[in-house]
Amino acid sequence: MRNLWSVHGFTVKGNQTTHCITGESADQVEWYSSQPAKECGNYIQQNGYNVGCNFSKSEIIQFREFSVYRNGSSDSGNELPLTRNFQLQDQVKLNPPENLTLNMTDRNELIFSWGVAEKSLKCRMYEVRYRSDKDKNWQVHTINSQRKYYLASTDPKKLYTFEVRSKINEYCATTVLWSEWSSSVQWGENYTGIAQRNFHALLLFSIVTLLGLLIIVVFQLTGKRETTK
Repeated sequence: MRNLWSVHGFTVKGNQTTHCITGESADQVEWYSSQPAKECGNYIQQNGYNVGCNFSKSEIIQFREFSVYRNGSSDSGNELPLTRNFQLQDQVKLNPPENLTLNMTDRNELIFSWGVAEKSLKCRMYEVRYRSDKDKNWQVHTINSQRKYYLASTDPKKLYTFEVRSKINEYCATTVLWSEWSSSVQWGENYTGIAQRNFHALLLFSIVTLLGLLIIVVFQLTGKRETTK
């Protein structure tokens, strides 16, 4: 077997929903969080070789050491086993925050807020980035716990774009794995102006339609009176 497999990555995606390890090639992968070891039930294959393993949520216990054992052989037939241990809390890559909202206060303060799964709130930290349509670079700010960011002042003539991402904080794990950036939400002149123009157009259309119907009704009533005379 060429390019003998070695365990070099383990990522827990989302909130322990999809789990995989990756490598180059292997005959067999076994894992265990306690004895006895179990063989992988869902191999990842590439070019006919097992290059990793997907683990289900039920097979993963966070905050417990997770061991992976690779059983393979070289071209000479010699077996070259490899065992590697993982702290799963250090391998978690969260899903991006959702339910993004923007609200303007009476003091012209823009509040950007988002939602996440309640069960893991205490272990999360966030990065918020924003820029206006006049800026080339993002402004990035780190938030340790709260799920809100306050922009003290805004220019009503600019269009602002906000995004946020999250990861497990230093109190719960040692990880550099950030989630992907969330979808974008916008606030400002161009965005609100388009919405207002659409509203005004719809209002004008409704008024014209009602006037047209009223004129038709008046003509019909006038015609009936003339026929009865």
